[in-house]
Amino acid sequence: MHRMRPFVLGRHLFPLDRIPIVTVGKGGLDSIMTQPDAIFAEAELAQRMQREFKDLIQVFEIYQTRTKDPRFDNFRLINLTRKIDCIDYERSEYEMRAGDPVDVGTMHHLVLDVAKIPRDALIFRVARDPDIILVSDAGRKKLVKMGVPDSFFGSEIFG
Repeated sequence: MHRMRPFVLGRHLFPLDRIPIVTVGKGGLDSIMTQPDAIFAEAELAQRMQREFKDLIQVFEIYQTRTKDPRFDNFRLINLTRKIDCIDYERSEYEMRAGDPVDVGTMHHLVLDVAKIPRDALIFRVARDPDIILVSDAGRKKLVKMGVPDSFFGSEIFG
């Protein structure tokens, strides 16, 4: 699944009826899936996440614009609205996006400045590179308790 581009990653959105998406491929669907520009979750899981994380996320209904595949009727787009500037760019290895002196293009080795991450930061986007989503150990535990498979997370944990 890919969302069409009606918003900027991490920016708080005004209420919308539904968000258009375009799907590619015919693979299986997991209860939660991430793409570089979006997170999709089954409706029930998305509602549990919204109850737990409150104003840190927004949940939107979606509709598939090409095939009208009914499997996507039960999915929601999750917009993470918290962004934190917490990368130590001097110690990290990355490339800037071509032609853009501000946005990070590819992150090869990420080094966090943990002093900049508030203790209550459970899940958030990186301010200068909102494609990167970080989840603390406490956030991972809460998400697993809500029904997100533990295998969904990488092995590097902070907090």
